[in-house]
Amino acid sequence: MEQRDRGRKTPPTPLWVFATIGLLAGTEPLSHLWLTYFLPEGSVATGLRTGDSHVYLQSMRIFQNGFFSPYASCASEFGQASIRYFVLPTNWLYGVLGMLASAAGLSHFLALGLFNGLAGFLYLWAAYRFMSAAAPTLSNIAFGLFVLGGSPSGLLYGITGALGLHTSPNFEAYFYRFAVYDLMEGPHLWPVTVLPRLYYTLSLACCLGAFTLTIRYLEGRGKAFAVVGGLLLL
Repeated sequence: MEQRDRGRKTPPTPLWVFATIGLLAGTEPLSHLWLTYFLPEGSVATGLRTGDSHVYLQSMRIFQNGFFSPYASCASEFGQASIRYFVLPTNWLYGVLGMLASAAGLSHFLALGLFNGLAGFLYLWAAYRFMSAAAPTLSNIAFGLFVLGGSPSGLLYGITGALGLHTSPNFEAYFYRFAVYDLMEGPHLWPVTVLPRLYYTLSLACCLGAFTLTIRYLEGRGKAFAVVGGLLLL
């Protein structure tokens, strides 16, 4: 068994998988572009993509504004700018991304969408590679169910919008029961709901990559797979 596994080559990722991943991951940069340039008439951009976008965007500026926090109280002994307000590793991750965006001349909001898309692409690709390593004969159908499975909430939202029902006073109350399963972030399986959080998707990509490399090591591929897998898990 070990000799057979050692000689077995890892099959390449099918083109349809890359295409599907690209379409799903592309929802992030495209949504940021739409919110910036293509809002419907009468709408006003908030500068946010989700309710937590302000946290990401503020963190993207910490290395350029001296760790300034607009949420610091005037009574704080540390003033309005202090490294103590940004102690989470995710704050520093976004800070580095903010420096890269500024160096490239991109607005932080558009760059955030781009980074979310890239991290989401890595996450979804890592998920497919893990499935192909853990259950190669079922990986295609498993991945299809993983990325495309769910209820028709998105289609229903589009239909109700075309019918002009979104402005109805009772729309949110009635539609919530459908939206909560597919269109809102939470403990659900559809991966698109977590794409706006690149600290989720990057961590998941590393974790799944580590599992995949561990499987390859157990197949007899060499200790380098275990070493790299351990580093990714860290």
